[in-house]
Amino acid sequence: GFIENHTGYKYKIIEPFKSGGFGTVFLGVDIFENTYAIKVFRPAGRTYEDVKTMWDNEAMLLRSLFHPYVAYLHDAFEYNYAFYLVFELLGDPLSNYVNGKSILDDNTIIQIARSLFYGLSFIHLHNIVHRDLSLDNVLFDRNKTIVKITDFGISKEFEPFVQKPAEPKYFNTKIICPDLIISGLTTPQSDLYHAGLILLSLKLGNPPIDPNKNFEEIQKLCVEGYPRKLAEELHCPLGDKIAVLLRRRAEYRYISAIEAWNDFRALLKIKHFD
Repeated sequence: GFIENHTGYKYKIIEPFKSGGFGTVFLGVDIFENTYAIKVFRPAGRTYEDVKTMWDNEAMLLRSLFHPYVAYLHDAFEYNYAFYLVFELLGDPLSNYVNGKSILDDNTIIQIARSLFYGLSFIHLHNIVHRDLSLDNVLFDRNKTIVKITDFGISKEFEPFVQKPAEPKYFNTKIICPDLIISGLTTPQSDLYHAGLILLSLKLGNPPIDPNKNFEEIQKLCVEGYPRKLAEELHCPLGDKIAVLLRRRAEYRYISAIEAWNDFRALLKIKHFD
């Protein structure tokens, strides 16, 4: 049916096309026939106030992150005791390109890395850690020319030298990073680790750690540095750079997304910045 914001502007819900732990994303359209991705937050046993807080936090973050490589937030409102975020409609998630065989060539993966690092450099400049960067949360635009970062549902502000190690309330067990296991703390370098998992998945055609394994097995392989070993075993320049992203100790990864891209860009066939 129809939903509307506080000004009375209406959107029509067409059909659902993605569901996660914190909500469902629907295809929607407005009176001008503009199409959108509309996220509605799912209570899932949580109180009204808890859901409102989650919605408010994500909307507040997204309003501060206006960037061409971050999904654009058009609208945010409560309607009939449900909370909505209205996003630009994007194309395929990167998970569509990981189905048991390598689909994308190295040059395309390098361009995806460029989009990821560009978006992350902006996010981290605003002291935000995404914490849930995955194949499902990075999507091509509708022209399939760049990818954009989406879903800031469990992102957090990061204050260097102030943060105290503490187990976060929510995290994606399928892409847990060593930082979280060892110290209970996520930092911008944690996002770089997740970027490494994404790029390695695209190169291999499979996630480096099977997401269907139980959480204990995933933790073990993560702490043992299994993804990094797989990247090194590729014996190619792209694999070597991905391996740096996947080092178990954050201080041995790239310092920043810009430093990571400065290394990856050496693999470009045509460079104009030099």
